Amino acid sequence: MTSSQQEPFNIETYWEERYADKGNSGSGSYGRLADYKASILNKFVAERAINDVIEFGCGDGNQLRSARYPAYLGFDISDTIISRCREEFRGHDNIKFYHIRHYDRQKADLSISLDVIFHLVNDADFREYLERLFSAAKRYVIIYSSNTDEIYNDSAHVRHREFTGEVEKFSDFFLSEFIECPLNRRRPENANLKRRETTWCDFYIFQRR
Repeated sequence: MTSSQQEPFNIETYWEERYADKGNSGSGSYGRLADYKASILNKFVAERAINDVIEFGCGDGNQLRSARYPAYLGFDISDTIISRCREEFRGHDNIKFYHIRHYDRQKADLSISLDVIFHLVNDADFREYLERLFSAAKRYVIIYSSNTDEIYNDSAHVRHREFTGEVEKFSDFFLSEFIECPLNRRRPENANLKRRETTWCDFYIFQRR
């Protein structure tokens, strides 16, 4: 089979196998990066009086441990990680998890995507994800991701994308705020930090018109 005939990368299989093998969501969901994301998101939820949050790509739930959301609904493509998250947050009636196949057009004040966009290596998955992410938002969408096609990574599960141009097709939303991550690898002061302590991602906040 030639390279042009190879089967598309199966993102669901990759993450299911990774989590089933006791893997986690990656360094971005831990340590300084997780603390930074939590500080931005918790402040936004409090200041904008957000009633509920929906997340597409909830991962292993470690990021959620620092969240202060009145109500949370998390979706993921891995059955293993949904089961693990349900067990981890058992007893929290305001927190629920479902496999993405059970998404039924639920909506929330805020729809979030954290460290997911650059894992959507197939164009069809990317477009479907964005459409769902924005259609689920009553008021705001927050994306934490890289936003360029120029970053090369040879990992099969990583493809950096300039996504804001695609978002412009969603005429009901506009980019209301950009927050550069202080741990971004582009910043010269981070040159000596360990790779797992830095990121290519920043915050992009969209508001419904």
